[in-house]
Amino acid sequence: MIKDRKQPKTQSRTLRTRAKLIATAEALVKADGFAALRVEQVVQGTGVAKGTFFAHFPDKDALMERLIAARLDAALDRLDPAQRPESPEALVEALALFIKGATGERYVLDLVMRRAMVPPRADPGPIARALARLDGVLVQWFGGFFGAPPFRTDLPPEMLAEGVRALLMQAMVLKFCSRHGNTSAKARLKGYVDAFLMPPNA
Repeated sequence: MIKDRKQPKTQSRTLRTRAKLIATAEALVKADGFAALRVEQVVQGTGVAKGTFFAHFPDKDALMERLIAARLDAALDRLDPAQRPESPEALVEALALFIKGATGERYVLDLVMRRAMVPPRADPGPIARALARLDGVLVQWFGGFFGAPPFRTDLPPEMLAEGVRALLMQAMVLKFCSRHGNTSAKARLKGYVDAFLMPPNA
């Protein structure tokens, strides 16, 4: 019985410590960015031992993934699957906050790309789950487009969604490419969407 009474207190303390670590990291990221953050800063700011940090997160990337995924989820919360964009421009504009959340820093996009690749049968992390949410919204949007101009009508919604997601990732990656960095991810995605979604001679 005594053990049972203490267990909820231990769990509560663990959750509070994790929340403090995340809040401290959020404040540090807000001040200096994701790439500049160091585990030592989080530990000192939270007032815990370094071992406590690693009991909650295996490394800095695991903690950063939580923060980045929260930004992506906040952008996705603003997308209404029932309110489909009616043009390539509107589609790109709807994804603008997601693009901003994923490309604010090179480190952020690098982590998004790495955590998007989930091995078969592995549990997806927060970023992979956010990307799955994006896929779901796109499928719902294109479910309404299937057979409905002005967008192409020869592909199923799932394939259209997969294509747009791939083009989105490519546009975001090229933002940090020295050869292509002079074009914004939004502008590049607009060109891709026009080429992929609009029927020939539209």
